[in-house]
Amino acid sequence: MSDKKDFTDKSKNSNDTFCCIYCTERNDCSVLSVKKCLGEKCSFYETSEEKLHSNDAWSKRMNALDSVKQTEIAKKYYGGKKPWKE
Repeated sequence: MSDKKDFTDKSKNSNDTFCCIYCTERNDCSVLSVKKCLGEKCSFYETSEEKLHSNDAWSKRMNALDSVKQTEIAKKYYGGKKPWKE
């Protein structure tokens, strides 16, 4: 995602409708081409807590790989950087 989100606990937007971390200030989605946030019905729905848990799990999986494989992945997908080490 191009726009960074603050992962604070935000379960409702200004319109008092349920939304996830991908819901924008205008109540549309930054991931899908929909006019309105679908909330919990959406398959991309993710709370800030779920996103942090997902990122932690990804980091652990990446760190469990051998250093050669990590370097291959870093070169191919992350311009040589290893964001899971940060």
